[in-house]
Amino acid sequence: MAGQRIALPGYVEISAVCTHPDARRRGYAAAVTAAVARNIRAAGSTPVLHVAEHNIGAKRVYEQLGFVTRTMLVFTALRTP
Repeated sequence: MAGQRIALPGYVEISAVCTHPDARRRGYAAAVTAAVARNIRAAGSTPVLHVAEHNIGAKRVYEQLGFVTRTMLVFTALRTP
């Protein structure tokens, strides 16, 4: 599955790209990500996405689709005591 989430002027985020573990390595993530990206482009925007640095499989899929790393973000999780 894959969808859209945040939209800024000229850009739309591809979000929630997921493949069930039993269905991996069959091209499903690439197919749904490419379809969402095509729809975003057809609407006149640029598709963007976020991926965790350690998620090598996802990064490989996105790079094969033509996505490139633009910047690295640092996220911090806080928890109340």
